[in-house]
Amino acid sequence: MLRPFLKVSNGSKRFYSKKCKAQTEILSDMFGITKNNATLYAKANGLDKKDPDILIESIRISRMLGYADMEIFNNPRLLRTHPVELHQHSMVLEEGAFNNITPHVLSRARTYMGKSIKELKLVKLIKDVNVQKHFIGFINPLPKKFFVEEMDDNVSWKTVHYVILREFLKQKLNASEDDIVKLFRIHKMVINKSFRVIQENIKLAKELGFTDKKILKYGYILHNYPQYTKTILDDFSNLAGADMRESMRKFPKLFMTSPKNMIKIYGALKGHNISDETIQKNMNIFHLSPETVKFRLGELKKVPEFKILLDNPRILQLVVHQNRAKSRLSFLKQLQLRCTNYTLLGSNCEFDDHIKEGKDKNASRETLKFLSKIFKVNSSIIKKRWQLHPFNLQVPYLDMEKTFQHLKSLDFQTKDIYDCMHIILYPKEKIIKALGDIRNDKNINCDNLTPAQILNLILYFLEREHHFTGNGVWQKYETAPPDKVLE
Repeated sequence: MLRPFLKVSNGSKRFYSKKCKAQTEILSDMFGITKNNATLYAKANGLDKKDPDILIESIRISRMLGYADMEIFNNPRLLRTHPVELHQHSMVLEEGAFNNITPHVLSRARTYMGKSIKELKLVKLIKDVNVQKHFIGFINPLPKKFFVEEMDDNVSWKTVHYVILREFLKQKLNASEDDIVKLFRIHKMVINKSFRVIQENIKLAKELGFTDKKILKYGYILHNYPQYTKTILDDFSNLAGADMRESMRKFPKLFMTSPKNMIKIYGALKGHNISDETIQKNMNIFHLSPETVKFRLGELKKVPEFKILLDNPRILQLVVHQNRAKSRLSFLKQLQLRCTNYTLLGSNCEFDDHIKEGKDKNASRETLKFLSKIFKVNSSIIKKRWQLHPFNLQVPYLDMEKTFQHLKSLDFQTKDIYDCMHIILYPKEKIIKALGDIRNDKNINCDNLTPAQILNLILYFLEREHHFTGNGVWQKYETAPPDKVLE
């Protein structure tokens, strides 16, 4: 049994055990130690906040590389390192002629990469071979015009790797020197990657139809973990009814998603009753982490202006770009522009034009979708009647929803409200007052009126002081254009 020699007060033990229960269970099960010792080990080595699934995968990869449990346990830096990084570092060290990749060496791979080849040979970490040729031996096939000048053992290991990788990518992707400099500047993780990994990623990208230019543009494809991509293409080829190959072409960041995260995100979406049809149209939702998706889905229901859009088929774009949407919503409120919609909050276009023009109106198409949802009627049937009101696009969906729900709470049926559909454009507070005036009017006997007649009478009371111009929709009186009269 493995035993970490750690001492801590009883009070601290109780505190730690509450903070890292999942990690404690994993370490206890994997290494056969007591839960008490597992808790102390996790806390002492910075594992108490590590994602449990990633911790399990780090242990699995370490075992796959041939390390005994005692070696893994005595080198906790292995467990702090992301499993993908562990695997890829082991591959690139092997390609660079390392012959003794111990847990200690692997967990400090970046440090050893920075040492000169001469130093590494002196301490017997590298074979007595030409490291440059050893690297090149892992490039298959070698581009015809590939050439790098001979380097001696005084240069650092990472310099040799860098020079060969730079030339290989120039030849393989028909790139200029400037292209590669830009690639390395933006996607720094490519610089230390295994040649086998990079070649596998290029092969996968080209099988999906990516050009050399597109691979350079989306350089993160090159430092992706190719096994993730293969598994997703094999096991999730038709997730939510979407063609995964087509989705990857459209959203290259899907290359970076792990299969486990894809399962978690899909589960979170279904848990919030997001339809497959909606998911199909927003496959870039899988770019995010499962935790982010869960948090942002919850936020949708907390922000009234987002909640009203939940049935929009593009609603997931407000999850993907939620920070931008919140920023836009805050800015609109500062400008006292009250009408919001998906196009305005979630789209890449229109927002700037909307602000410049000072528009405070809804999009016609989205308004018809909103009405179709609440009245359960095809939008094409509603369109002509709805447009009769001069301000049919000027009232926020949130206000219309509040009025509609208030009328429902007064036992008006959806059909009755539909027959007098323009009433939802009017503020709830005004409707309450108008209904009170009607009931207090001795000349009106509400008992003899149908619900539809009462709603039409409310509309009459709301508009008569505005000469039936439609201005009754405003909380404060605003003059309508003279040629617009409510029909």
